[in-house]
Formats: sequence, structure tokens, C-alpha cells
Amino acid sequence: MKIHIEYCERWNYHPQFDRVSKIIKEINSNINIEGNLKQPRSGSFEVEVNGKIVFSKFKTNKFPTKSEVESWIGTLPKWHYNFVASYLQLNL
Repeated sequence: MKIHIEYCERWNYHPQFDRVSKIIKEINSNINIEGNLKQPRSGSFEVEVNGKIVFSKFKTNKFPTKSEVESWIGTLPKWHYNFVASYLQLNL
């Protein structure tokens, strides 16, 4: 799973990027999270999961809640993801 978060640097949204990243890593530390890959738009906080926008501050006028973040990636514990990955590697 790949997550890209575009966040406005001008309005100091970096702490929100850190907060959302921490929630994701608590669920699964193997998820790849990228921050701004290019100059961000003013006021932006948009989250893409595997290339699909799942959250936009432009549309909601707020930052995502913990439950919203969990809904993007599921709330299964880390061991579950690791177990499934190991199983697939052994059985393919």
C-alpha cells in the first residue's frame, strides 16, 4: 500500500502530516507514506491511497479524524498484515 499526502507548507500543515502518518504507522509500520513530491497547493491537505484520493481538505474544510484515517487502510493489527504477507510468500 502506498500513501501520498499533499500538505500546505505555507500554512504549516506539517504537524497534521505527522499526526496522520503516526496513526497509519501504528496500524501498519510497513506502509509507504510520502509527503509533498512537488510544490503543494496553498491550503491543501489531500490524501491518496494507491493513487486514489480518499480525503481532501478542500472538500471537507477540516483535517481527517483518527477513525477516517483508519477507514482508509483498515484497522487490522500489524501482526495480521505480516501474517498474510508471510503466508502469501510461502504459498505462491
